[in-house]
Amino acid sequence: MAIRVGLREELLTLSVTERRELAEELCASLEDELGERAWEEAWSSEVERRLAQVTSGAVTLVDADEVHADLRAELRHADR
Repeated sequence: MAIRVGLREELLTLSVTERRELAEELCASLEDELGERAWEEAWSSEVERRLAQVTSGAVTLVDADEVHADLRAELRHADR
């Protein structure tokens, strides 16, 4: 996408401080966008990895209610 005609020249007339502030804001906006994309890619990879483990039988799924019950039992015994 091309910068609107005259905008580049207008921006270059800003003071050094104004240009620095604008550059920092533009860089931050890129980092936010790239960070979000990297996060989505990382989670997508993690989901694929976990699905492959379940599908291959490398891991066994445990119902959350069972996990919670086991944890409560462990905590009861730890208090003794």
